[in-house]
Amino acid sequence: MPTSITTPGGDVVGRVSLFDATGAAPTVRVNAGGPTLGQSLKTYVGTQSLAAATPITLETVTAGKTFYVTDIYVGANSATPFAVTINAGATAIFQGFCKGDTGPVALMGIETQPAAGTGAVVQLVLGTAAATTAAYMIAGYEQ
Repeated sequence: MPTSITTPGGDVVGRVSLFDATGAAPTVRVNAGGPTLGQSLKTYVGTQSLAAATPITLETVTAGKTFYVTDIYVGANSATPFAVTINAGATAIFQGFCKGDTGPVALMGIETQPAAGTGAVVQLVLGTAAATTAAYMIAGYEQ
């Protein structure tokens, strides 16, 4: 059954159906907004030569907190595919491949967020590709 939308004066300006055509309640997705109490938003950006696979330390997770990765971007001008890994200590929490000229890693608003637990050193490890540099952006929140 539709629900009415009214102005403060009581005028009906529209109706909203709370169910889809099959009768099921739809899932509505919206931007969650800013951080909630106890959350810290984190963003790490930079560039890295792909001549050697040198780990990039992003952070050490604060005691009693968890770091959740929500967005990953890695791009390069290389036609050579290279590995992209995010580690939490010795454990890979994200693995993928980037072919910079046609297939960057571009994951914004990840639904099942890779997470790193308290005290874990979070590192981005990019594989090798001759004579090129990669640009990266890793974002998330700690709570």
